[in-house]
Order: sequence, then C-alpha cells, then structure tokens
Amino acid sequence: GNLDASAAGTVGGSIALGASADVLFGTLTAASGDFTVTAGNGITFDRAQASGAIRMNGARIAGGDASAGGLIALTAGQDMTLGQIDAGGDVTATASGTFAAEQVSASQSGTGLVDIAAVNGISLRTLVGNSARLAASGGAVSVSVDINMTDLVEAAGQSVLLRSTHDLAATANASAGNIDIATTDDLDVRSAAAATGDIRLASTGGVATVANVSAVASSTGRGGNVDLAADENLNVAGPVTAAANLAMRSGERTT
Repeated sequence: GNLDASAAGTVGGSIALGASADVLFGTLTAASGDFTVTAGNGITFDRAQASGAIRMNGARIAGGDASAGGLIALTAGQDMTLGQIDAGGDVTATASGTFAAEQVSASQSGTGLVDIAAVNGISLRTLVGNSARLAASGGAVSVSVDINMTDLVEAAGQSVLLRSTHDLAATANASAGNIDIATTDDLDVRSAAAATGDIRLASTGGVATVANVSAVASSTGRGGNVDLAADENLNVAGPVTAAANLAMRSGERTT
C-alpha cells in the first residue's frame, strides 16, 4: 500500500520509510542519523534532511530539496526530478529515465564526488563539488548555469552542454549531437569527441587549453565543425581534428 507522512516533523534519531506502493512526505528531519526511503512505486516529498546519509530507492522520485551531513544516494527505475541536493559527502544518482535538478552539491571539504547516470538525460542548473561523472547514454547532458569543481568533470551523452563561471576542467563525449563548453574563467578540455556533431570550446574571460578534440560529420554531412576560442591565450596541447571547418581565436572578447 501507500505511506503518507505529509506532516512536517523532526526525529531525534534516524528515519526509515517504506511502502510497497507510494511514499509521500512533507518536510522530515533525521536530527541524529540516516534517512532511508524505499518505495515500490514513487517517492514524493517536499524536503528531506539528515545529519547522516540520505538514501532513496523507488520507481520514481519527485521531490523538493534534500540535505545530508553525509552521502546522498538516489536510485529510480524511471525519472528523478528534484530541487537542491546538498551533501556533506558524495552524491550518487542512478535513473533508468531522466535526472533533473536545480542544484547538486557535494562538499568540497571531502571527496566531493558527484556521480550521476541517467539513461534518458541529465539536466542541471548548478553543479558543485570536487569532481563529477555525468553519463546519459540515451539523452543529453546539460549543466546550464554554473559548474564549480576543483577537479575534473567527465560528461558523456548524446550531446553535452556545460557552463561555468569558474575554472573548468572537463572531458566530453557526444554520441549523437554537439559539444558546447564555455566558462568565464580558465578552461581545460582534456578530450572532446563528437561522433556526429559540432564542438565549441570557449573561455570568455581567461585562458583555454584544449587537447584530443575530434568532430566527425554525420552520414548526411552535418556536423564536424570545431570552434575554439579564448579571451586570453589559446593553448592547443594535443590533436584537433575537424571533419568540416576549424576556427581558432585568441585575444578576442568571445561570447
């Protein structure tokens, strides 16, 4: 059956919620322990908070915010739609559908890993941590507003879009679309491969370093263009291959 715990509340220890069908709750806090939710169908909530870890497993997860002093681990057999995810440890998420969130943050004072795998696509506005792995074999990977990472972002999807206002180090692989990576600070792209699309790599306010860049045109002749730009210096540190056009610019204000 269903479990409805819609009223807000704080528990002195840990929280464990489980149901064979749906689990619904409002704002719940595990003040001294972990917060675990298991559902045979969907999990719907407003806010989950825990001093320890948060773990959720359901067919679908639709929520507001989740904040944990430790790990946040989320698993969905279909889609996940969330607000702000803030972990004192790592963040891991696996979805057989799509994953969408306003912000995903893993504390930079620890290992700070964000590891998200969603078959049909990943859509984030903001991403914070030390390193990230974003994988969507059947959809797009997009971080549309800001990435604040101290180390590498690895992104693989049908297409890849990454935006940052900080130094950004990344690798990108697009199986069926474009790669578009831009930051207002320094950019370090260690590899970028687009099987059937274009590649744009740009630092609009710093230095760009790129290597192992390859854009292959599709069977219809679309794609294969590479556009590299830096507001300051552009350093080509490894091979760059463009099946169509190649443009490289430095020392210009780019947008």
